Amino acid sequence: MRTADDVTVAALATAVCGVLSAAVAIADPEMVVVGGAWGRDTRFVAELSRQVGGLPRPVRMVPARVGPEPPLTGARSAALEQLRDVIVADAREPVAR
Repeated sequence: MRTADDVTVAALATAVCGVLSAAVAIADPEMVVVGGAWGRDTRFVAELSRQVGGLPRPVRMVPARVGPEPPLTGARSAALEQLRDVIVADAREPVAR
């Protein structure tokens, strides 16, 4: 027997699947990463995967692998990118002799 929560998950997956169908037709990705609260809900990812599997262009659905602190992950990534830019810029400047 399906619960009200199961019906909600299925309805949400149906709505997202409709949008993904268009995006997949345009971008033709190998996979779609589902993030945030939806990506952490294994029932939602499973239902979305099931529904996407029936599309003309099925695509693999995977939950995001971000730790419990996504803002910190993003900040760390931005800091590393800035550091890399500084190192590359310094390496390109001629050395005075």
